Amino acid sequence: MEDVWKEYWPSSTVLGEPLDTALDWNETKITEDFLSSLPALDYILGSDIFYDPTVFELILKTVNIFFKKFPNLQFIFAYQNREANSSRWSIGIELKQLNLKCERLQISIEEEHEISIGKITTTTTTMASGDHKNVGERKKIYAGVEGGATHFSFIFIDADGNKLGEGTGLGLNILLEGIENASDKIAAALRHCATSSSIPLPIDSLGLGLSGAEDEEVNNSMIEYFKTKHSDICTIIHLTTDSVISIAATFNKGGVVIIAGTGSTCRLLKEDGDVYGKLFEYYLMLKMVTQK
Repeated sequence: MEDVWKEYWPSSTVLGEPLDTALDWNETKITEDFLSSLPALDYILGSDIFYDPTVFELILKTVNIFFKKFPNLQFIFAYQNREANSSRWSIGIELKQLNLKCERLQISIEEEHEISIGKITTTTTTMASGDHKNVGERKKIYAGVEGGATHFSFIFIDADGNKLGEGTGLGLNILLEGIENASDKIAAALRHCATSSSIPLPIDSLGLGLSGAEDEEVNNSMIEYFKTKHSDICTIIHLTTDSVISIAATFNKGGVVIIAGTGSTCRLLKEDGDVYGKLFEYYLMLKMVTQK
């Protein structure tokens, strides 16, 4: 939440004294009276208020009162989907009735819990996967996944570099997870984000930089598994180690990275794509596995 908030709330923002006013979803007059003495408002923060589908409409109607006075307002909120029946866990109809728009800023998947950060405005437009007037002319969409031993993160971008969605999850090491479990975990996270952010699938290309992706034969097996089991996401996939992808994401013509962490490595990526160097932990782990 902190990273997202820093992006949408500049450090120069000046805060006034806190206002101690309790709002009631069922009493609109309380909200209207509160707004009558409020000269300006840029943001509303909501922390886990969408937990009971029976009050979703009331919450949005209350928020809409704020939008009527401050049309440039942004309502940023965190929520967790606790409902197995996802059709009930939706605010799409209410948003359309109130002429509001919603987009997901970030998603974090930890074990079985999906925590998301969303933003509601009166002006943001989002495109559902079926809303493209000419799908053949849409911008190309790419996704990148960086997976370390402790956590992984991913992002969707278009051909112009615009961020379409992002998220995080628990660690990915294909030597420890296995190529099938690692592929399934990545696919689940990407599908969740694509669905909630209205990103049409399949995307045009997927880049994976994963801890433990050191062996070409193992990497090729994972790519084939992903293309076979998760072809709805992407069939053009590039897989390399997380250390190499950090160079490729930083330098246009190659470079060097030295990492001292859960695993230690020194890598050189040349402009022609050749890679030199070793991941010391990988060879130690591989030796231990082969000796068992």
